[in-house]
Amino acid sequence: MISVPFLAGALFAGAVSLMIASALLFYALVGKVNRFLPENEQLSYLFMYPGKVSRVKREYKRLYPKSKLLLLRLVLNTLSFALLLMCLVQLGFFR
Repeated sequence: MISVPFLAGALFAGAVSLMIASALLFYALVGKVNRFLPENEQLSYLFMYPGKVSRVKREYKRLYPKSKLLLLRLVLNTLSFALLLMCLVQLGFFR
């Protein structure tokens, strides 16, 4: 049986939770952008790829210049990455 330290598991769970929150926020951003786009130009909720993410960011900044949701998504992504790195350190990947 494989033994995983409790702290590593907690860090991983926290990172995954933040990633899920970031993905849900992205879908909210897509919905807000789609409200202003014509029906034939609306973005699909399925799949996340770099071109789509950059288009959503560009359109969202244009439509909502004072909103802080893009910054919140960046913070969530950064924190999740940091938690994953701390999890890997706990598991001994950098020894």
